[in-house]
Amino acid sequence: MSILSIFPTFDSTLGAFLQYPLYRILFFITMFESSPLFGMIVPGQLFIMLAGFLAEFGLLSLPLVIIFASLAAVFGDIIAYLLGKIYGPHLIIKFGKYLLITREQYLATEHSLINHPLHTLALGRFSATTRTLVFFIAGTRHIRFYRWIFFSLISGILWASAYATAGYLFAHTYENLLTSIDIFAMIGAVIVVLFLLKGYLKKKLDH
Repeated sequence: MSILSIFPTFDSTLGAFLQYPLYRILFFITMFESSPLFGMIVPGQLFIMLAGFLAEFGLLSLPLVIIFASLAAVFGDIIAYLLGKIYGPHLIIKFGKYLLITREQYLATEHSLINHPLHTLALGRFSATTRTLVFFIAGTRHIRFYRWIFFSLISGILWASAYATAGYLFAHTYENLLTSIDIFAMIGAVIVVLFLLKGYLKKKLDH
């Protein structure tokens, strides 16, 4: 079997997106989390972990979960960039308090992007605050599209893969744990039965 066969084709990917609502929910929740308008409110990464969890039980496909979450993260970054480029920092200044974004968070992210641009663009997605702000600020500072889209794509894939796989492995461990509990429960039941049988036979023999 070729290693490429484990990756879904474009037709199967598009078909799954249109056919199964969970993939669409995953896509839009993840996309909104990368936007400064909803990012601090929408639990995107938790939903990715849940999708990975469901993939272990065959309800979803882990490769498709990673693909849709990665694409959604990049689309969310593009939306954040355009919002920053069009509206500038005034959007956060005006609505930040309603979006759970403080001025200190904004300034800290901006400072990090100015002084450590590559580090912030590549790893900013793994922090809840910078994930929602870094590409918005890239737009406010009119950083050229080609300078950050590569980092958005790579970090999106790594981020989606990490959380989806974490959910998948947790489900696998959880399933094994339940199996172990069942085995221990059965062994315990056998021990109890043997103990009761021993007491019953002892009484019979004494009698």
